[in-house]
Amino acid sequence: MPSVRQWTRGTFKKWIPVTCAKCSALLGEGYYKLPRMPENDDRTSVEAGERSSLFRFSEKDPTLLAVKLTKYMVSVALSSPSNLATPLVTEIHPFTTFIALDFIEAAKAHANYRFVIEGRTSRRTHVLIWLFNWDTKIVYNNGFRDLGVAKAAEEGERKKTVMKILYIDCADPKDPQVASHLVTWQADRTAEHLVYPDATCARLVDALRESTSYLPEVVRAFQGFRVGFLEKGV
Repeated sequence: MPSVRQWTRGTFKKWIPVTCAKCSALLGEGYYKLPRMPENDDRTSVEAGERSSLFRFSEKDPTLLAVKLTKYMVSVALSSPSNLATPLVTEIHPFTTFIALDFIEAAKAHANYRFVIEGRTSRRTHVLIWLFNWDTKIVYNNGFRDLGVAKAAEEGERKKTVMKILYIDCADPKDPQVASHLVTWQADRTAEHLVYPDATCARLVDALRESTSYLPEVVRAFQGFRVGFLEKGV
């Protein structure tokens, strides 16, 4: 379902965030337009500037023209050929896989390895990312997360293909070190600005913080940056 959007400004065709009707999670964006209606229609309407004497637009029933769904927010459920009552869900990659692919695409196309991650609604910079290595394999068992040797052993080893990341968490933009890097990166034309929903930015920062916690204390930082990784899934 489309989110509420102010139609009294701009054009009568807009990209509007699309949310889940059950949980209100952001799924992507829909391209909507307002349908015309007769002048004597008593529904809520928006005048079309100088053309208001000719027709009006209905705000209640916008028409969906196109939709862009965020890949990591959507799964496809199919029916099993042998048992139609048994749902079959396609393989779902973690959201970091698609974020990582955005980084790789920008790095290959523009030779950019530094990224300013901004929130779509707040326009706030959430994190500064320096792509260090986009094809790294790691093996870990949570042994450096202060969980105790016994519990770490129970969880077993994990193997993943990841990209190594150097990052600066911008949760506190007033911090002198963070503020200094923000000024430098915002003015740097070689730094790529990537915009995501604020909720996705927050999840990305949480994923980076968690990845840092897997590392030994002595290698968690490098020249003012935190060291982490993003799972590629492929």
